[in-house]
Amino acid sequence: MLPSEAATPGVHIAWKSFSAHDSSFSIRHGLRGGSVDDSTHRRSWKQTMAALRAAYSASDIRALRRAVSIGRHGDSRSRLTFGAIETVYPLSPLLKIAEELDERIADDGLHNACRDVMHKHVDCTSRIHPRAAEVVSNEAIIFYGNHPSMLTPFLMAASVDRDDLRFVSTEYVRHLIPQLRDYSYPVELSLTAMGKQIRRGGLKRWMVGLLLSLLHHVPPREQSKAINRESLQAAADHVRDGGSVLICPDGGGKRLSRWYPGLGVLIKAAMRSPRPVYLIPIHERHSSNHRIVSTLLNGPISRFKRRFVYRRRIVVELAQPIRLDRAEVSEKTPVELTLLLRLRYAAQFKGAR
Repeated sequence: MLPSEAATPGVHIAWKSFSAHDSSFSIRHGLRGGSVDDSTHRRSWKQTMAALRAAYSASDIRALRRAVSIGRHGDSRSRLTFGAIETVYPLSPLLKIAEELDERIADDGLHNACRDVMHKHVDCTSRIHPRAAEVVSNEAIIFYGNHPSMLTPFLMAASVDRDDLRFVSTEYVRHLIPQLRDYSYPVELSLTAMGKQIRRGGLKRWMVGLLLSLLHHVPPREQSKAINRESLQAAADHVRDGGSVLICPDGGGKRLSRWYPGLGVLIKAAMRSPRPVYLIPIHERHSSNHRIVSTLLNGPISRFKRRFVYRRRIVVELAQPIRLDRAEVSEKTPVELTLLLRLRYAAQFKGAR
């Protein structure tokens, strides 16, 4: 998940000459109506990146938007970089949506915030199988399925009215929308593996991953695995307590043949629940990152695509539930279980993988 507008009330960014990690850079809160006088000179690339890192580390979406805005009017390198990004990727609109979601979640809760913000920006609806409708509101549930767009978790939250819905989500999203910390279990995935990122979402996805890698440090492989295992265990505990969790085992982006086995790990851990646990496949139709980009950008190509290419409404489908204790999967390993569910998913949703 990933805006550029006037100074955000309540945030004042102090600029000095510093390195990227110099403590002389600070973000100070509480000065209502404060602003930055950037008319004296253009900010350097080094200053812009330091501002972005400081805002990201502080999980301050308003300061992050402000830093992007200043960067767009900075030195030649900053203007060229942000100009190129904004031409092909809606960085500023996405950050604006992130800020809207953060504010609304704090005030109205996850479902109401996502429903209102998603319907404001995206033509979307949901379709729930009658059997799923019987259990979706109050049973212990693991939702699983595709993740074709950057808005998938929020479209899902807009479709399911549950205060206890949680996401298995990448850590960096929690920096962009701090209110999601109470609704998510963080996992760490590589942001810069070029081949994998291009297969999932083309050059744009790789470019965004590269930009994120300048702000977010992914821990070493073994440490990331430990973080991921801990989060999956916490998600399983939540399900055993009667809650609901969304996990997207394809990792997001374009269709891939491989699903991550974290889905199987989560299900195996949730099997020990004293109450019935249901698996509900979800599928986001007529959606992709390319569509979201075209929806949020306003150039001639995007307007053409909105009118002639992306005319069908995005639909979040909730399919028939599977009661876990009747699924005869207890003897399977997490990898085998994940593969079995992927094959069933592909058969259930024609053309899906």
